[in-house]
Amino acid sequence: KSIERLSRNVHDLTLMAAGEEKRNAIADIFDVESIIDYIIFGQIMANIDGYKKNWQWVTYDGNKWAVNAYDLDGVWGWNGWGYITPLTTWYGKEIPPVGLVIDNFLPEIQSRYKALRDHGVISVANVMGPLNEYIKNIGIDYFEKEYDKWDGQGGERDNLWRFETWMEESIRGTDALMNYTD
Repeated sequence: KSIERLSRNVHDLTLMAAGEEKRNAIADIFDVESIIDYIIFGQIMANIDGYKKNWQWVTYDGNKWAVNAYDLDGVWGWNGWGYITPLTTWYGKEIPPVGLVIDNFLPEIQSRYKALRDHGVISVANVMGPLNEYIKNIGIDYFEKEYDKWDGQGGERDNLWRFETWMEESIRGTDALMNYTD
């Protein structure tokens, strides 16, 4: 019943005229803060697979819904068919409730993004630090064994340089989209 109610509510929200009443209705149905964080995450990581099927919606009371990331095999420029460039436009905007939040809470999205950037949460160094540490802990010998084991059986060999330059470009593009200046 909760899922059916959610479906009806989303439909009704898409028909409502913009304004404070619509903002309040969206906030009554959705944990807007979780969606804002999901939107920012999706933009930075190019989570193009995470807006139609690879996301999880949760509710703790059957009425208010929050979103969580799921199945992140297509992020950071990799989509399973090859590499894509970082996003420079809103991705997922045509899909409710993402578009509803972008259209009705843009100042809040930009404010949250600014706070995350200003505090260094969204930065190449903050992403690369743990990744470099992870790679260092595994050690190159184990990567070579992995490559030998699966050579010729699919998979992708990536590298930290591609990832770091991709992240730099992604953050620059998202900065422009969010009208962020430091």
